[in-house]
Amino acid sequence: MLIDVLSAIFLVAGGFFCFVAGIGIVRLGDIFIRMHASTKAGTLGIALIAVAMMLHARSVLEVLEPLFVFLFMILTIPIGSHLIGRAAFRTRIAMQDDTRYDAGCEAFRTRPREAPPGEAAATRPQRPS
Repeated sequence: MLIDVLSAIFLVAGGFFCFVAGIGIVRLGDIFIRMHASTKAGTLGIALIAVAMMLHARSVLEVLEPLFVFLFMILTIPIGSHLIGRAAFRTRIAMQDDTRYDAGCEAFRTRPREAPPGEAAATRPQRPS
């Protein structure tokens, strides 16, 4: 009985954090803030749901499946998030006006983006200091 109650609590909490991650993706301004909301809250939600499934399991095989799902998500979510952020940074995706901008990070670009022949090079608008 206690295991069922704990499992239900973890399941509802995990669903709540996944819901918050979904709201963050829809409501927040630019890709970097959306990426943060989806990875942090989504990972916590998946972890809580996996714990609920492990508590409710009746055999070792039923415990291993959510454990492997959780481990796979923990390993792939940060990598995917980093690659999305890096691609957004390198392609100069527009950011929200109130997002802080570090002008020094431009020095770490490998080379400037080249425009196709006949087109002007894309420039990023300067942010006020």
